[in-house]
Amino acid sequence: MNLIKQISIFLALIYSSIAIAQISPEDLVDKIYIQTDKPMYLPGDNIWYNLTVYNAQNLPALLSDQVHIQLKKPDGSTLYEKKYNLTNGQVSESIQLKKDIPGGLYRFVVSTDWMNECEPLLVYEKEIYIQKYIAPRVLMKIDLNRESYGLGDEVVATFTAKDLKDNGLSYLEVQYGLYAEGKEIERLYAETNSEGMAILNVKIPRELNAQSLSMSAKVSHKSQIESIRKTIPLILDNIDIQFLAEGGFLLEGIENVLAFKAIASNGKPADVEGDIVDSKGSRVGGFLSVHDGMGQIYINPKAKEKYFAKLCKPYKSEKLIPIENIKSTGSKIEIEKISDDIIRIKILGEMNNNMSLVLSDISESKWESENVEVSNDVNIEGFSRGIYRVSLKNSVETLSERLVFLHPDRKLNIDVTLDNKSYGLRSTVNAMIKTTDSNGLPVPAQLCIAAVEDKVLSHADDKQPNLVSELLLSSELTGNIHEPNYYFDTINTETVAALDLLMLTNGWRSYFDSLELTQGLEYYRSMNSYIGQLVGRHSEKVGATTIFVVDYLGKSAYSIETDDDGYFSILREEGKHLSLTANVSSRQYFFREVNLNA
Repeated sequence: MNLIKQISIFLALIYSSIAIAQISPEDLVDKIYIQTDKPMYLPGDNIWYNLTVYNAQNLPALLSDQVHIQLKKPDGSTLYEKKYNLTNGQVSESIQLKKDIPGGLYRFVVSTDWMNECEPLLVYEKEIYIQKYIAPRVLMKIDLNRESYGLGDEVVATFTAKDLKDNGLSYLEVQYGLYAEGKEIERLYAETNSEGMAILNVKIPRELNAQSLSMSAKVSHKSQIESIRKTIPLILDNIDIQFLAEGGFLLEGIENVLAFKAIASNGKPADVEGDIVDSKGSRVGGFLSVHDGMGQIYINPKAKEKYFAKLCKPYKSEKLIPIENIKSTGSKIEIEKISDDIIRIKILGEMNNNMSLVLSDISESKWESENVEVSNDVNIEGFSRGIYRVSLKNSVETLSERLVFLHPDRKLNIDVTLDNKSYGLRSTVNAMIKTTDSNGLPVPAQLCIAAVEDKVLSHADDKQPNLVSELLLSSELTGNIHEPNYYFDTINTETVAALDLLMLTNGWRSYFDSLELTQGLEYYRSMNSYIGQLVGRHSEKVGATTIFVVDYLGKSAYSIETDDDGYFSILREEGKHLSLTANVSSRQYFFREVNLNA
């Protein structure tokens, strides 16, 4: 009997009409993405992959012409290692697995020469599973309603069951239960509806003494019993909560937006609820996470008062978490509105004529105000999709910053039409693919396509970043982003609000920072060279470090070392037009160009 194969298409999308004439500041960043044909492999399989190196503008990178690829075994040893030359920033290859290869979680570890030069520990990683498995006859899934639970909480899960043709299995009896450290503590029953879905409910006992918890469900279909198990994230203590004010700090006497993010000891998000109290212990407000442990509240701090957070769920704690960065004076920004064509930036606190507002992407300013008002509307209709930094500055320094994500709904639409509804083993799949922009206009694209057994995808349940979420989120922000594909799979009011919470937390004053021309490098010209000194924002010394020199026209790069006081020298050469970049405290700074013919 032929196994019915269903089609899952992985698409790596790059606009194909790209032409770049020279290296520019955005080329000083390398981003890497690997697209594999599937997330799970059997011993003896071929791993097919496409690797692309991008610059800061998510275009094929020009700076690096080689990439170093390793495939690490579960024990950390290297299974495969090779260096490839890149063509237009890309390489496509395959790896033949041996039939006796041990099973487990394997990792691609990839870097470019430029990444190794900037920061030896800076690498791109992607996980794949290699293991023997029995393909299920029923495609089942359990989705929990929360990211974490405490003792006494009710667990609500959505269970779905489908056949191998993706049809819902209706009116099936579902036997499910709660398991603590592998032992069943409660058994329950439910039935799927006409679409093959059922709601599973179970309550975690308050007196439970266990570290691991799971929900298991099984059904009988065509005389075969199939089962699935889902780990329930149980949190007993040790939640880390950070409170992060919009614009960098809180101002006394006015209403401020205060975001927060809660992380469990295992590094996963924790759904939390609690109280905000003052120095006398009086409750002045509360907080409740809305997505992946994140949320926001409004707070109006009183002068000389201190505020603390107390956790009530998933467990009750008397620990006081201080809410810091409260100032009596200052100026800060608040994003009041983001729509398809307008972003409204509000200034809170003090104002003067020396202030300016700047809206910039990773490499350059896109808009700068001539006059700063209390409320400032910026036309963003012509801006591309992605992260931007809103900065409030005066003539000396940056006063307040905030990240925003513009146009999350502007995506590439992909329509795939197949010549058959189902396919037999090793049969030919013919597909008609149409790519359009958000306005429905045709767009040229480069595609990576794989025909993969749907049972493999269901079994693997891969949550790693896809191409869009890797380039637009994971590679741009600090810290771990839990299930980043969520923010782009479906665009609605909930995902847009959650994306903004991500900007307020993971993106809190964390982005590629740019130094002003007068705050970066100071030059002193000599007969045959330029002598420079690397200094900080306020002309303070930053000590010995590495300066990277990039030749715009020759498309070459090299590094030089400064002395302990930050001094260095560059040989004057005819026809050279260079850009200098320094790596200070693991953060990259872009400096002005130096024309050595001057």
